[in-house]
Amino acid sequence: MTSWHLSSVEGLKKKLMTLQRARSDLIEAVKVLSLPFSGLQRFTFTEDVDIMVLCHSIVNRRFGITNVTDSLYDEFLDYCNKTLGKERIVVIAHDFRQEKNEVRAVTMNTFKHTQWSTFEKAGLVMICGMMDKTPEIQEKDWKSLVKFLEDASKSTPTIADISQTTLPKINTSDTKQKLNKSEKDKKGMNIFGTTSSGGPVGMVTGSHKPAIYICTSWGLDSVKGLKEKLQTLLKQSFSRYEIKEQVLPYSRPEDFKFPPEVDKTDAMILCHSVQNRGFSITDVQNSIYDEFLKYCNRVFGRSRMAVIVHDFEYKPEILKIQLETIHRTQPTTYELADCVAVAGRLNVPDVQLFHDKSTSLETFVRRLR
Repeated sequence: MTSWHLSSVEGLKKKLMTLQRARSDLIEAVKVLSLPFSGLQRFTFTEDVDIMVLCHSIVNRRFGITNVTDSLYDEFLDYCNKTLGKERIVVIAHDFRQEKNEVRAVTMNTFKHTQWSTFEKAGLVMICGMMDKTPEIQEKDWKSLVKFLEDASKSTPTIADISQTTLPKINTSDTKQKLNKSEKDKKGMNIFGTTSSGGPVGMVTGSHKPAIYICTSWGLDSVKGLKEKLQTLLKQSFSRYEIKEQVLPYSRPEDFKFPPEVDKTDAMILCHSVQNRGFSITDVQNSIYDEFLKYCNRVFGRSRMAVIVHDFEYKPEILKIQLETIHRTQPTTYELADCVAVAGRLNVPDVQLFHDKSTSLETFVRRLR
């Protein structure tokens, strides 16, 4: 299914039809259905389908599937999940440029953390290049899709055979069976998903274990030394907190939202590299984090927020001047976060931070209870 031009998924359709000819035991029919450009929340299925593949072009109103500002499919995927069951839903975001695997991995990780409902509602989530001609889908992702179809063909559908399209119709005797409401409800409770590489993705249920979120838009390798330092500090203070790393969108971090289980027992540390667009945190021209830090302040509270600007040359006399400059020209950073520091590299074991007029990182961690 797509709300973009049908031609944008023509290559995927042909590839699935080729699979159909080779695996008639797996796929009975492939259909393509247009979704309405607007009013999608009122859409309902009008024909029987077994598997739904939702295809969203990022050219079509950008990369907003669920959770973020102006996301398009929140209610629609809720409806599909209740109607079909998670194990019969695939989401493919396409028309990305062909990037290196490391860049693609960062994009997928950001997708998972900023639009988590997509992964809760769909059994398989993928990103790829263009699909209008030969689909630019990595071989491992194609194998994941075929495996997904094989697994779905063996399972009993969550409700009578209603599905959607851009997708294959599974040829199985089970498809015509209907489940009673209790069976449907039981299926609907499953919140476990699969990444494009076949690994598990999901939400942890049970009691909430508090966490410190290390947030960066500069790659997780840039903060691995800080993570090790925090783990040492937590161990020394016998803290029950765990460390979680969070990749932020490179552009528009204000669109980012933390998972719903986050509350005021958690904490966050924003790490910003001066190699990543200078050190414009708040207030100044082209500042990056004004709205994001306001949002974090509402979620965590000031006492549970820290900001570290890093990748300076570590000379205390220079760092002192840099920190004073931030304090004077970007006061909102200090108003919203309890701990503000500058540092050299955070990707090395010997992390060196420079504090001045705010709480030190050590004190910040010890206060967390």
